[in-house]
Order: sequence, then structure tokens, then C-alpha cells
Amino acid sequence: MRIKIGRRDMRSVFKSALVSLFGLCAILIIPYQAEAQISAEFDLAGYHVTEPVGTAAVGMAEATVRRDSLIISGHFEDLKGRYWSAYIHYGAPGEKGNRLLKLHADVSDDHRSGRFDPQKNAFKMSDAVREALSEGNLYLLVSSEPHRQGEIRGQLPEL
Repeated sequence: MRIKIGRRDMRSVFKSALVSLFGLCAILIIPYQAEAQISAEFDLAGYHVTEPVGTAAVGMAEATVRRDSLIISGHFEDLKGRYWSAYIHYGAPGEKGNRLLKLHADVSDDHRSGRFDPQKNAFKMSDAVREALSEGNLYLLVSSEPHRQGEIRGQLPEL
């Protein structure tokens, strides 16, 4: 038995195939969009520390939110003394706060500069950290041996 298909039927088949193809594309694209990320850069300086520090040290950092992770990258240089530590703290601009996340810095040979590798500084966010970040209540503090309470600081933007 042979079935005859006319032009009108072929158009109908073509339209159905096209609609199916668009549907398949939508199914594949929606999960990709759910993995979108948002990033913002911020500076690190001594005058941002709660008790300002007169220092030549400076830095730049970037905070990235990808799904449920906070990722920090960036660099700092010209600390007054040897690098001591770096943390993400809870606190509004101008306020001191508790340490939340310890950052890993790849430090230079003289221990006065370094960088934050995003692969070593990715953290799963708790609901509290996510809320603090969305309200602009997190900051990055880099400490050196002479300034263990912080030599340079930068407020993470609201993300």
C-alpha cells in the first residue's frame, strides 16, 4: 500500500518537525541559563580598613557567584610586612565582623604580594552567606605580620 503525500501534508510535517526542534532547543538551553554567573570587581586598600592603615599596599579582587558557589579571584601587592592571612568577613562597610571563609593566597617569594586563584577559593554558600552577599555585608581582609588586624580591605559588592 502506497500513501500519497501532497504539498500541504509535507508543509504540515515540516512545521511539526520545526516546532519539535525549537522545543528541543528550549529544553537544552534552559538548564544552561540556570548555570549563569554574576561577577563584580572591587578594590583592596588600607583606607578601607575599619581603622585605616597608611600603606602602599593595594589589590583588586573579583567575586563571582555561580549557582550555589562564591568564587574569589584577584591579587594584592606591596604589603608592609610578610603576608599573614586573608579571610572573607561578615560586616557592613566601616564595620568589623567575624571571619567566615579562609582564603588561600599564592604568595610571592618576598611574601609581600600574592594572588587568589579562583580554583583554590571557591566556597559553597550557606543561606546566611548568600543573604549577607546580597545585602553587601561581606568584605575581604588581607593581613600582614605588622598588621594582623588587617592591612587592606575591600567590600564585596551586592551580588
